[in-house]
Amino acid sequence: MHHNYILVVGEEEETAGTVSVRNYKTKDQTSENLSDFETRVLEEIKTKSL
Repeated sequence: MHHNYILVVGEEEETAGTVSVRNYKTKDQTSENLSDFETRVLEEIKTKSL
């Protein structure tokens, strides 16, 4: 499985400590805590689901 993410970090996200995450393939867009996103992506890499 292959995922590409686009991260948007603007003034709002910086203030809130979040990132806007868009899945390049599905076009789904979410807002998540930066550390939560980092943990999730590192787990995807570790389990090779990324």
